[in-house]
Amino acid sequence: MSEGAAKKEEKPRKFQAIKGTRDLLPPETALWNRVEQTAHAVFGTFGFGEIRLPIFEPTDLFARSIGLETDVVSKEMYSFLDNAVPRLVSLANAITDWPDPTRDEAEFSAYKNYVSNFIREYERAIADDELHSSSANKPALQGIKDSFNTLSGTSLKDDQSKQLARDCVRQIYLAMRIAELGDYLTLRPEATASVCRAYIEHGCSGGNGRRRGATGSFIRLGRRCWAAATLRRLTRK
Repeated sequence: MSEGAAKKEEKPRKFQAIKGTRDLLPPETALWNRVEQTAHAVFGTFGFGEIRLPIFEPTDLFARSIGLETDVVSKEMYSFLDNAVPRLVSLANAITDWPDPTRDEAEFSAYKNYVSNFIREYERAIADDELHSSSANKPALQGIKDSFNTLSGTSLKDDQSKQLARDCVRQIYLAMRIAELGDYLTLRPEATASVCRAYIEHGCSGGNGRRRGATGSFIRLGRRCWAAATLRRLTRK
């Protein structure tokens, strides 16, 4: 098939709003604006001042406030990695993508060298403040070190030793999956944590009796919360 014919058969990509989101168009936007303006006017009569919050926050803020085991944190948050440390990402990808570290002694030795280098670079990155010593990083690093210590004293001489080595490789893989190799950010899944963060950061607890509220959107995977406007009370006289 000629290049021209191949291009002719290509169908143009149809871009659409992401599933779970939708566009607001006139006359619906006029209704939304009226509802929001009315809400602002009503809350204003009760002395509320508005706070505008960023749409994303550090992932750890939600993990600590909502709880690591909740559905919101474990299933519904949209998180992404920012300011990743390249050398750590490269080592982690090599380790987690390793086809079979226990195939033979040469492969096993090379794998252990990579894990050793990762631990050293990980600790250096935390010491040099390239990575935060977060609630995820501490157990991840400790889990990798514990499994590596066991792995270092293990060989592939028999089936029992090989099974122990495979168990250690599995534990290292799982620990690396939760290791934070940069700054993890999350699109806001709810407002309470962000409101509390802003409240503390800007010293809004001065006892001046002022009320403050926040409006904004929630983003949760699998839920139609993209355009859910909210207003939360911050302080009350």
